[in-house]
Amino acid sequence: MRGAVFVLLMFLFHIGASAGAAGAQDWQQLTGPGRQGVESCPLPRDGRDAFFCLSLTCPHPGRAMDWTVTYRGTALGDGELPVAISVDHGAPQVIRLGYRPGPEGVQSYVGGFDRKAHGLLLTRLAQGLNAELVLGEGAGAVTHRLGLAGSHRAITALDDLCPDPIAHAPAEAPMAAPYAAPTGPDPRTGQAESPKPGILPYPGGYPPGHVLSAADVRATLIGHELSWSNSGGASRMLFRADGQLTGLSQNGESARPFTGHWQLREDGQLCWTTHASGCFRFRGAADGLHVLRSDGGRALDLGRVSIAP
Repeated sequence: MRGAVFVLLMFLFHIGASAGAAGAQDWQQLTGPGRQGVESCPLPRDGRDAFFCLSLTCPHPGRAMDWTVTYRGTALGDGELPVAISVDHGAPQVIRLGYRPGPEGVQSYVGGFDRKAHGLLLTRLAQGLNAELVLGEGAGAVTHRLGLAGSHRAITALDDLCPDPIAHAPAEAPMAAPYAAPTGPDPRTGQAESPKPGILPYPGGYPPGHVLSAADVRATLIGHELSWSNSGGASRMLFRADGQLTGLSQNGESARPFTGHWQLREDGQLCWTTHASGCFRFRGAADGLHVLRSDGGRALDLGRVSIAP
C-alpha cells in the first residue's frame, strides 16, 4: 500500500511539474506606460544577481523599434557590440548595437530594428525552441541562451504594439499652392506690381536662397516625415528626436526600408548612417524647400521636400 501511495505522489508531482513548465513563458509582452513591445528576461533581476534581457520595443505605436540587450556581467566596453543570434542551432545572424550608459554595473546596448534585414530572424525567434546569443567577438565574447516559450504569441502581438511606421504612415498631404509674395509698388509706374510666386507656406517659411541652420533644421524638420523624389526614385525619411532614423527608398516597384542614426552638425548639415552614409543640406527655393546631398565635394539637388505634420 505504501508503495502504491509513493507511486501516486510521484505521478502527481510529475503532472504538476509538467504543467508548470508548460505554463512558463520566457517571452512577455510589454504594454505598460513608456516603451512597449516584447522582452525575454530569463535570469533574476533583483539585487546584485546577474541577469540578461533581450527586448524589441518602440516608444509608442507607429514609431520604429529598437533591439536592446541589457545585462549584468562581463564588461564588453562602450563601443559598438556585435550580437550573433542563432535559433535552434541554425546559422547565426549578426545585429550591431551601440552602447548606452545605464546604472552602475548594468550594461545596455541598443540598435535599430530593420524590418527587411531582421524580419527572417524575428520569424525564427517566433517559431523556434531555443536561441543562443553571442555578445562580442573573439576570446572576450559572452554567450547567453534564451528559451523561446511564449515567443510566438508575444512576437505576433508586435503588429499591434509596434506597427510598421512606413507601412502605416499617413498619406502624404498635397503641397499647398504658392502664395504671392508682396513686392511693393513698381518704381516706374507707382502702381502695385503683379504678385510674383513666393515660397510655399511650409513650417518656417524660409525665403529662396536661405540655407537652413542647425537651429532651423531642429525647429522645422526633426520629428517630421520628409519625402522627395527625382529621376533616381523617391525617398521618405523620419529623423527622430532620439537620434534614430527610419526611411524608405523606392525605385520603380522596388522599395527598400532602412533604419539608422543621424547627427546634426553645427553648420546645419544633417548626416546619417544606415546601410550607407551621407549628409544633407536644406535650402529655400521659389517652389518650396529643397534637399541637397552635400557630401562628395559638391551639392546635388535631390528635389523639393514635402514635410508631413
